[in-house]
Amino acid sequence: MALRIVTSRLARATAQAAPGFYAGAARHMSQETDIVKDVFVEQQKKFRALLDATKDLEIPGPGDKAAIAEYAQKRYDIMKKVSLTARARCTP
Repeated sequence: MALRIVTSRLARATAQAAPGFYAGAARHMSQETDIVKDVFVEQQKKFRALLDATKDLEIPGPGDKAAIAEYAQKRYDIMKKVSLTARARCTP
C-alpha cells in the first residue's frame, strides 16, 4: 500500500515537472496495479495447471530406472506445456 502511494505521488510530481513527456507515465503509474500480486496470481495459475495435469501421473517405485526416466520426461513435458521450465531439468 505504501509503495503504491509513493509511486502515485512520484508520478504526479514528474507529470507536473514535465507535463508533455511524463503524462503517459504518470497516468500508468498512478493506476491501481500491484506488480507483486500480478506475479503471484500468474505463478499460482501455472502451478494449478501443473497440479491438474500431473494428478494422474503415477510415481514409479525405486530401482526401476527406465520407469523413473519415463516419469521424469512426462513431467518435464507437462511443465514445458504449462511454461514452468525455468527450474525444471530433465536429463535422460
